Amino acid sequence: MSETNNTARKQARLPLSRILTGSFLAILALFLLIILLAFSRLFDFRDLLTRISQDSIPAVTLTSQIYSEVNTLTYLSEAMANADTDVARKLSWRQINQQLEQLHVLANAERADPFLRTQLAALTLELSELNSLVERRLDMANRLQERLHSLSETEDELVELLSQETALTNAELRWSLSLMTLLEDIQRLEDFKRLLPLRQLSEQISVQAQQMREQQAILSPRWRELTMNFLLTAEQEMNSDTGVIGLRIEQLKLNGRTTGRGNFVRNLILDYVGLAEFQSEQTNRSIVQQSAYAQTQVKEQIQRVGIIAIVAIVLMLGLLYYLQVQVVDRLRTLNRRVTVRMDGRGRETQLSGNDEITDIDATFEQFARTIESQNRILEELSLSDSLTGLANRRAFNNQFAHTLELARRHNWAVTILAMDVDYFKAYNDHFGHLQGDECLKKLATIMRAHLQRGSDFVARIGGEEFVAILPDTDADGGYRRAEEVRASVEQAHIPHPKSTINDAVTMSIGVITYRFTGLDTVTPAELIKQADDALYLAKQEGRNRVVKC
Repeated sequence: MSETNNTARKQARLPLSRILTGSFLAILALFLLIILLAFSRLFDFRDLLTRISQDSIPAVTLTSQIYSEVNTLTYLSEAMANADTDVARKLSWRQINQQLEQLHVLANAERADPFLRTQLAALTLELSELNSLVERRLDMANRLQERLHSLSETEDELVELLSQETALTNAELRWSLSLMTLLEDIQRLEDFKRLLPLRQLSEQISVQAQQMREQQAILSPRWRELTMNFLLTAEQEMNSDTGVIGLRIEQLKLNGRTTGRGNFVRNLILDYVGLAEFQSEQTNRSIVQQSAYAQTQVKEQIQRVGIIAIVAIVLMLGLLYYLQVQVVDRLRTLNRRVTVRMDGRGRETQLSGNDEITDIDATFEQFARTIESQNRILEELSLSDSLTGLANRRAFNNQFAHTLELARRHNWAVTILAMDVDYFKAYNDHFGHLQGDECLKKLATIMRAHLQRGSDFVARIGGEEFVAILPDTDADGGYRRAEEVRASVEQAHIPHPKSTINDAVTMSIGVITYRFTGLDTVTPAELIKQADDALYLAKQEGRNRVVKC
C-alpha cells in the first residue's frame, strides 16, 4: 500500500520544466512585490524610531532618575538611624521627605511601573516608623542622661556630707562608703551594651542595697536619718521603671529595634534600587534590540533594493539556465546519493518524472528527524544517572552555573545541600551491590518527594553522594528542607545492621546558603567546598544530622 501511494504521488507531480517556468513568473511577481514592501518597510522603520524616541528613551530617563533618588535615600536613612541628636534626626528626616516627594512624583509618572508605586508606599511607611523609633531612642537617651546627672549630684551631696562629719564610727564609715559605691555602680550601668550583663549587675546591686538596708541597725539614729534619702534614691533608681536601670533597659531595647528597623529599611531600599536597576536594564536592552533590529532591517532593505535594481535584467534572463544547470542537476545528484545512503542500497535510485527539490526536502527532513531523535536520546543518557534517574554530575555542573547566574541577576539566596549516605560501603559489603543499588533508588525517590519545586534540582554526583540546589531559598528554609529529607530517610527504616549509629539507613547533610548582591565573585567550586565542609562537620558530629554553615 505504501509503495502504491508513493507511486501515485510521484506520478501526480508536475514536470520540472513547468515548475521552472512557474517559478520564473512567480519570482518576477515577487520582485515587484519586494519593491512595494521596501517602501512599506520604510514606514515601519519610521514608526519604530518614533516609539523609541517617544516611549523607550523617556522610560530610560525616568528609571535613571528613580535610581539616582533612591540611592541618595539610602545614605539619608542610614544617617537618620545613626543620628546622635534630635537636630540631626530632624534634618535627616526633612531631607528624606524631600527625596520621597520627588520619588512619588517620578513613581506616579505615566510610564512608571505600578509595582514601583506599591513598593514606594511601603518604603515610606517603614521610614516613618524608623523616624519614630529614632526619636524615641534619642528621647530615652536624654532622660537617662538626666537621671545619671541627678544621681551624680546625689553622690556629690553624699561626699560633701561625709567630708563634714568627723565623729563617725568605723562601721558607719564603711556603710557610707558602700552606699557611695552603690551609687557609682548604678551610674556604671550606662556602659553596658547588652541586656544580660546589665540585668546581672542590676541583680547584684539590688542584693547589695538590700544588705545595706539590713545593716542600717549599726547606724546611729542621726546618721541613719541623714543617709536615708540617699539609700532611698539608690533603691528608686534600681526598682522604678523611670530609674536608671529601667531607662537603660528600655534604651537598649529601643537601640535593638532601631538597628533592626534600620537594617530592614536599608534592605527595602536596596530591593527598590534593584527593581529600578532591573527595569532600567530591561528598558535599555529593549532600546538596544529595537535599534539593532532597525539598523539591520534598514541595511538589508537598502542592499536588497540596490542589488535587485542592478541585477534585475541579468537575473531574469539567466534564471532558467542557472536553475537547470547549476541547481537542479546538482540537487538531483545529491538527492540520489542521500537516498541511496538512507535506504542502505548500493546503487542509485532512478527518480524519473519527479520534483527533485521535493524529494531532497523530504529526504533531508527524514534524516534530520532521525538525527534529532538520536541526539535527544544521547543527551538524556549523558545528563542523567542510569541507576536512580536523577541528574548526573555533568547535568549538575550545567544547572549549577545557570542557577548562580540567575541568582546574581535577581539577588537571590541559593541554598546547597551536600548529602551522603552514612556507612554505605558497609551496607554494600554486607548486602551486596544489587541491594545497595535498590537502596539508592529508594533514597532518590525520597529526595524527589521532598525537593519537588520546579526550580529545585537534585543530582547524584558519586556512589552514595548527592547534591541539591534550592534557588531563592534562605538558610532557614534550606535547613527545614534538609531536615525533612534526613528524617524521611530515617523513617523509611531501610535495614542497616552494619551502621554504628542506627539500625536503619541514615543520611548526613551539609547546608550552606549564599545570598547574592549583584557584585559577588564567588565561584561554583567555592560554594561546593563550603557545602562539603558542612557535610564533613555533620559526619564529625556523629552523622544522621543536618549541619548548617
